[in-house]
Amino acid sequence: MKVISLTFAIFIFILPLFGCSVNTEAEKECITDTVEQLNIPAMRIEAEIPQEATLALSRDDGRYVVYSHKDYEITGEIFHVNTWEQAFVHISGRDSGSLRPILADNFPQEKYRCTWTTAGEVGPELWQSVIFYDGTYFYALTIQCPTDVAATYEKEFSTVLSFSKLCDV
Repeated sequence: MKVISLTFAIFIFILPLFGCSVNTEAEKECITDTVEQLNIPAMRIEAEIPQEATLALSRDDGRYVVYSHKDYEITGEIFHVNTWEQAFVHISGRDSGSLRPILADNFPQEKYRCTWTTAGEVGPELWQSVIFYDGTYFYALTIQCPTDVAATYEKEFSTVLSFSKLCDV
């Protein structure tokens, strides 16, 4: 009887050990989730927008803003393209050869200024823009105005574009 009870006790002790095993290879886990990289511009355009110009449009991500006045419109935009040439075409629809941008500053970021005219809905329009590049994103501040009233605001527009700069977010 002792032999049977000893065998039964050993059997009861060994029974839970059958679930245990030793792996000779490490188990591998595969992760298939994709991670979206957040591309948030590190800077923003800072400019002294005239008080008469009111905020007409703004995107939540801060990459596009429009200030409107009865005689003109000021647009701020942050965008990504690969070259300066693509940036000029994005802003004006023209290449650098016909636009002839002027390098206005080279430190701490490159800054180009350009002016062009287009045919607008009520007549010719004057466009003026300043474009910055931080190494990743292009930042543009553009003023659009009918040519017949552009002389009235010439000093104001020059001040807005000349003193605009990039600042950390």
